[in-house]
Amino acid sequence: MEKVKSLFKGKAAGYYIVICDIILAIILGIVFFATYKGAMANNAASNLPEVIGVCILLGAVLDILTLVFPEYKFVHLFAIVAYCLSLMKEIYLIPNLIADQINGVAYQGGNFPLNLFYIIMQFVIIISAIVATFVGLLTKDGEKELNEKIQSEGRFSKKGVTKMVSGGVVGVLAIVAAVSTLAGISSNNTIGGGQQTVVLDDIQKSFEDQVIDYDFDPTTVIYKEDTHPYREATAEQIINNVSSSPDRFLHHKVYEFEGKYTEAYQGNFTFTYSYIYLWEDGLYNGTASGTNIYGYWYNRTAEGDTCLVLKDTAGNDMVCEASRGDPYYDWFGDLKSNVNGGRTFKMNGYMYYPVIGMFIDTGSDSLTYDFRGNFDKAKWTVKQIRNDLRYSAILNPDELEWTLPDTKVVGEQEVTVTWPKEELETSVKVTVGPDLGTYEFDFSSASVKKNYRYVDAFDPTGIICTRTLEDKEEIIPMDEVPYEFDYANNCIKFPMQNGETYTMPVTYDLSAASNTITGTINEKEVTVVLTSATTATISDGTDEVTVEVSLSGTGGLAKVTIVGKTEGSDTLFEALPGEFSINESAEGDLEISLEKFMRSSSKANSYNQRTDTFFIFAEDYVIVLWQFDYNGLLDQWMKCSYTLNGNNITLNELIGTDSNNQWTWSSKTLYGLTDCDKGDLPFYPDYK
Repeated sequence: MEKVKSLFKGKAAGYYIVICDIILAIILGIVFFATYKGAMANNAASNLPEVIGVCILLGAVLDILTLVFPEYKFVHLFAIVAYCLSLMKEIYLIPNLIADQINGVAYQGGNFPLNLFYIIMQFVIIISAIVATFVGLLTKDGEKELNEKIQSEGRFSKKGVTKMVSGGVVGVLAIVAAVSTLAGISSNNTIGGGQQTVVLDDIQKSFEDQVIDYDFDPTTVIYKEDTHPYREATAEQIINNVSSSPDRFLHHKVYEFEGKYTEAYQGNFTFTYSYIYLWEDGLYNGTASGTNIYGYWYNRTAEGDTCLVLKDTAGNDMVCEASRGDPYYDWFGDLKSNVNGGRTFKMNGYMYYPVIGMFIDTGSDSLTYDFRGNFDKAKWTVKQIRNDLRYSAILNPDELEWTLPDTKVVGEQEVTVTWPKEELETSVKVTVGPDLGTYEFDFSSASVKKNYRYVDAFDPTGIICTRTLEDKEEIIPMDEVPYEFDYANNCIKFPMQNGETYTMPVTYDLSAASNTITGTINEKEVTVVLTSATTATISDGTDEVTVEVSLSGTGGLAKVTIVGKTEGSDTLFEALPGEFSINESAEGDLEISLEKFMRSSSKANSYNQRTDTFFIFAEDYVIVLWQFDYNGLLDQWMKCSYTLNGNNITLNELIGTDSNNQWTWSSKTLYGLTDCDKGDLPFYPDYK
């Protein structure tokens, strides 16, 4: 205890601050060398990122010498310089990661949170080290005692101190070398395309059993600069051989490059994706902004040194830079393109192996969401994994198709991502928490419909649903509120997910006269009588059949879907359509309509359309309608011929006239369709 007291006797606050700096610097140095290869951006590998760790550990060694020889205060200034050099190097290397973070992409790879940790630690160390300089290491009594001790006992000479400082520097470099060596040691589970060796992580191990027998070794393909078979070929010969060959995709890829150019305009970001494929016959082709590019490549200089150069048909070179420790990409280069004003694309290249799987990296997301809360998939990254078990974020997220969770439904759900290009699919389970809200319904508006028949669809007009939580109140759209017709109790029920059911009193007219629909089906006059919400009797004057039905829709009249036969004529049942709509004449008569209603979120007029685009399928043509804003909201509808491919429709020709000159907009669009009801239409045109 006396020795401890003696050790810290006469020490000022700066002494203890320097001790803390040393501890923080050693911790940061160890963490840095254990993580930097995966944490730094792709472009950092060629810029000696190791300087960051070397300087921080060098500063720690110099600060140790400062504590041992407090009379040589200038040593601490050298430590501050070392810390500052470490910070400067980090600031030089981090901008690409910051840009990726702002843009919500993972183009440059790396780990932004880890780099943020490096910077914060560096700032703390530097600021505290500067504070220690002004505070001082020794009290006045401590300095007096030290001077007396030096005079009476002697002390190392300045020359000796210099040697010790030099020895400290050599020591820290040895430590760095040892740490780097340990970080690069591989286990028996390793990956690499002949370029590098990397220890498998848990994700890669989980895909080990999916590795396929790939009959091609890309590491064996070598082309020298001076003996390349296409070195003397003309641009036309190269283009013809790489683009016109019918068996091009029977060749193997040796490397694949991908890149993305970001265009920012008034806060809007657009991305242009580029790909280049290096084939085993020494040629390459690809795209930049939709423009085809061609050339040949070689991976050995005339002297036999390893390289990777792509030479285009105009004689320009893309000289690639070898990766240093990147877990996925092997080479980096700048593709100079004559498109988009001569843009340069940052291209990342990897030795090609087939994609065998993909997975969702959910980051720090808890995968549990509040009822009616926000689900932000921007926190997630979909990654591909290749046959050599290396993985990376999929460059073009537009290639992915998502099935997203509905936070308006309580319980466990599955989020699915499909990558059609590679015929892959993966999923993650998420949980939507309980509905903690309370609800209040307002049915007092005069516009609220209070009289219903079987033929009537639920009409939410005028009903207001308010959900209240402790900290907020919100109006719930009625198209998100579940409902049930309760004919026995003369009400409509609203069963909410908080466990409560709310009711609205209504009057039902369930008489046969009010629920009889007439019309023509297969050139026969038929009568349909809805006898309940799930049954109907249909007759054509000769035959009769009882069927099960399903009524659907909101607003206006219900759509009738025939589910199956209960009893009666097979002939009449087989002649019935699967579903039909209902029209009500001005006199109140209900008539069968074989129209089919669908909608699309694709805009027929992308400039000023204010609604979805709606489609009424009737006979051999389709009615297309929407509303757009031109000095006020205008109705637009037109009659068109069409081609239907699954749930996708293409408009072929305009039939008749187009009063608002919208055909030039609508004819250029492919529409993906979903079912809707007549009541969903913004208006119903008189097209007959």
